[in-house]
Amino acid sequence: MARPALARPRILELLSAARHPMTREQIADELEMTIGAVKDAVRSAKKARLVYIADWYRPPIDEHGRKSQMLALGNKPDVPEPRLTGAQYSRRTRQRHNAVYRVRESIRRHGYLNPYLQLLCRSAPKKPRSATA
Repeated sequence: MARPALARPRILELLSAARHPMTREQIADELEMTIGAVKDAVRSAKKARLVYIADWYRPPIDEHGRKSQMLALGNKPDVPEPRLTGAQYSRRTRQRHNAVYRVRESIRRHGYLNPYLQLLCRSAPKKPRSATA
């Protein structure tokens, strides 16, 4: 594992050459380092006020994952973490409830949980909504 003192100059050089902010995962891929090494080096660079959070990356609604910090070179104040809007919160809650409902319905219909059926349902194309409904 690379030490933060050795990894930090490489990360700062990459961020200065980049035209846009990068996530820790992008930095780790670009420099072929572990995410843990990048995380430690970025933490020490933030303490030294060499790096700041320029933006937040949130995966699309149909993908899973947490939001990630987009890091840039400089001594600016960090952008605050964005909150979900009411519509986004409702959509995520509805997706979670629908997933539980589908599992319970599958168990009720078949008497057991079929993981292959779940994969088929997840990859099945969605029906388009009608304009009148």
